[in-house]
Amino acid sequence: MKEHIGWNLRNLDQLFERTMEEKLGYPVAQLRILGYVAGRAGKPTYQKDIGQMFQISRAAVSAMVDKMEKSGLLCRRFSETDRRKKYLEITEKGLDVARLCYRNLMDMEDSLVEYLGRDDLESFLCICSRIRKKLEEF
Repeated sequence: MKEHIGWNLRNLDQLFERTMEEKLGYPVAQLRILGYVAGRAGKPTYQKDIGQMFQISRAAVSAMVDKMEKSGLLCRRFSETDRRKKYLEITEKGLDVARLCYRNLMDMEDSLVEYLGRDDLESFLCICSRIRKKLEEF
């Protein structure tokens, strides 16, 4: 096992993402977008909002939304106030997947908290906070 902090952080992140993808059958990037759109209930979400939120290019957002639309998770709708704009609407299937994703995330979190115990969890979160502060200095 490598002793490098960055390698271990990246490895844990990849394992976490792979676990979610295997459980739900969708790429994590799509699951994040679903969660974001679902969390904005009642507010129109435009592709540029997703690009800004996740810091990804317009082309990448467009390609991802195309895939999500084909799989029935999202659909594009014309704005009632500006016909040049299209907003994204989460479908019933998309809401179901977003809910399932949230439940799986909470189950994984609960399981990890139980496994680590309160003391190790507090130490882990403290160390993460210290690493974040140090990295922000660079």
